[in-house]
Amino acid sequence: GGRGAFFLDDRHIYRASAAKIKILSTACAGDATLAAFLSIWHDDRDAVVPALTRAMATGADVASSAGLGDLARVDELANQIEVKVVE
Repeated sequence: GGRGAFFLDDRHIYRASAAKIKILSTACAGDATLAAFLSIWHDDRDAVVPALTRAMATGADVASSAGLGDLARVDELANQIEVKVVE
């Protein structure tokens, strides 16, 4: 969401920031976020940082689109995402 996201595994708590966007529609943004995260993390459980980065950028792309997003801005939006280990 607009305040970022957290992820917890058996070693750390991660916090990902949110991209600064103009929200047009949040329909399917959460689904897209989860799907993007799983597309990386499912095959590599150590790839939390790139998975969270891709997830937040994908969700932002969808939320900033009038439709379901075309994913054209994912790489651009990923540059705004910062993932930190909280604990």
